[in-house]
Amino acid sequence: MLRQAKVVAWFVSIVLAVTPAIAQDSHVVDREAMEDALAEHIGDDEMQREAVLRLLQDSHVRELAGELGLDLKRAEAAVDTLEGEELVELAAMAGTAEAGLSGGESITLSTTTIIIALLVLILIIVAT
Repeated sequence: MLRQAKVVAWFVSIVLAVTPAIAQDSHVVDREAMEDALAEHIGDDEMQREAVLRLLQDSHVRELAGELGLDLKRAEAAVDTLEGEELVELAAMAGTAEAGLSGGESITLSTTTIIIALLVLILIIVAT
């Protein structure tokens, strides 16, 4: 009986000693992978912000905003606060408008509509 108690005590002490070591090594996602994913997400956000800012700095857009009385400085400052779905949506709109602008010197009605919508959305998002 005493021998069995020693074996059980020995087994329990080994299990207790090994369990924390095993738990420390079995992360679902390691730290480096999480940091890489975070850096990639931040990089994506920055690329999307740059797309929106690039459009806002276009001379056609500046002229149109001036005609409509929209504050481009405020819109540009607001781009830094955008994130998530709003940023993705506005970056897609900026890409579409930029493609329309690169097609020629005249701005088509659809490109103008996209630019106006983009500017108004940015200003509405900032106001809320």
